[in-house]
Amino acid sequence: MYMKTLLALLSIASVSLASINPDKTIAPFFKVFGGVEELSDSTYSVEAPYFINGSLNRNGSWQEVSKLTYLRAKKLANHVVEAWPRKNRFERRRSFGSAFHVGGNLILTAYHTLDRQFKSTSCTMFKIRLSKGLDRNKISCQEVHHCSAELDYCLLEMRPQDDGLSLKDLTPPVLSVEPQRYSQNAEILAIGNVNGFGLHASLGKGIARINGKYFVYAPIFYGNSGGPIFNEDDEIIGLVTAQSSALYGSQAVNYATPIDAIKIDLEKNLGVDSPIFQQINFK
Repeated sequence: MYMKTLLALLSIASVSLASINPDKTIAPFFKVFGGVEELSDSTYSVEAPYFINGSLNRNGSWQEVSKLTYLRAKKLANHVVEAWPRKNRFERRRSFGSAFHVGGNLILTAYHTLDRQFKSTSCTMFKIRLSKGLDRNKISCQEVHHCSAELDYCLLEMRPQDDGLSLKDLTPPVLSVEPQRYSQNAEILAIGNVNGFGLHASLGKGIARINGKYFVYAPIFYGNSGGPIFNEDDEIIGLVTAQSSALYGSQAVNYATPIDAIKIDLEKNLGVDSPIFQQINFK
């Protein structure tokens, strides 16, 4: 137990290259579908990534997380998928990012996850992978319905599956279009494909809206882009887009595009009566 507790402390202390504000971080990254050990009636010890020599390593650290936080993240993670875009079939290693189900066979992701140059809207080389909480199925993209470079998001339709689950088989999350007001104490949960290592969650405290963007304090890292941030009611309120230049310390903050801004943009470009728009679970 002493060694595991020590590793947990080292894990938290060593995540100094991610976007973490120590005063506002409730739970740093932890693996949603990884190893779990019960420490008490209210606490788990869970697998977490760790930094060493400037790189993020997949596993090897453990940290304490409340059971409520872990079980909540595990449930919500079934709305989140790993994104694996590739520029062309000759690219040896796929890029990675995150996306989330919004209804039907539709997902939202960051535009820069689909194409880092914000130019192409082709999705022929774009795939997602369902979470380990489902069947881990890989699904190919069928069509891009709309992208916005300004808001850094894309709405994609994925192919239905003959074998295994299709997205349309799943209950979509609630996408809240109610603008979130400034709050120092609101708990914000982020879930994403951290560094391509599979789905990890983190929990932070505080949200603000500045110049049309959400500033949030749930830790994120490379691979979180395109993933969701959840409010305390388990509603998706934003799509992760970037980190601040300060990755650690009191000035560290992360950015997300508000769902209400995405809804307005889709209303303008698809139309509220569009069959595609009607499938999205906006609230």
